[in-house]
Amino acid sequence: MLGRYGNDQRIHCWDVFNEPNGPEANYVEHRSPRKYRAATELLEQVFDWAQAADPDQPLTAGLFVGVSGAAERGDRINRVMLTRSDVISFHSYLPHKRLLASIEHLSAYERPLLCTEWMGRPRSTPDLIEVFADSGVGCYTWGLVDGRTQTKYPWTSWQKATPPDAPWFHELLHGDGTPYDEREVELFRRVVLPRTRPTSAT
Repeated sequence: MLGRYGNDQRIHCWDVFNEPNGPEANYVEHRSPRKYRAATELLEQVFDWAQAADPDQPLTAGLFVGVSGAAERGDRINRVMLTRSDVISFHSYLPHKRLLASIEHLSAYERPLLCTEWMGRPRSTPDLIEVFADSGVGCYTWGLVDGRTQTKYPWTSWQKATPPDAPWFHELLHGDGTPYDEREVELFRRVVLPRTRPTSAT
């Protein structure tokens, strides 16, 4: 994949491993005691493979935010991601003040920051787009359009049914493209469009 698309201008960056130290909170009974060591070894190998492909785009693997300082660096997987990522990426479903604190902490590494997962109502709300914009941090929301993944429902919905009329967790648009909440979409337009650089056709 990197060999084929490593100089493709449509690729922003390569996120080489998703949540290698994920908490697996929803399926603890299936957790393997070998998982952490195996994930650490595989993470190192994935970075080796990706760097050997020598893509033009930066490499990254996303941190969980919420830990800092010695606790963060004491985790081997976190150390690998922090030392080998060209861009420091992270996942955050934190409210306003804790998100700001996380950004301030990660800024100390003096590399570009990119939040590759956020917006899970009601804690991580769409108005946090302003925090990212004001801080100069790139961000991808988890989802955009309600579809077959059904992530308008929360993570726990496969264990406990969520009513169809419950407030949405992820997503901004209905399947037909109409906004879930017009105010949210207008906010995104107001914040994002002035910062969007036009791309030339190839």
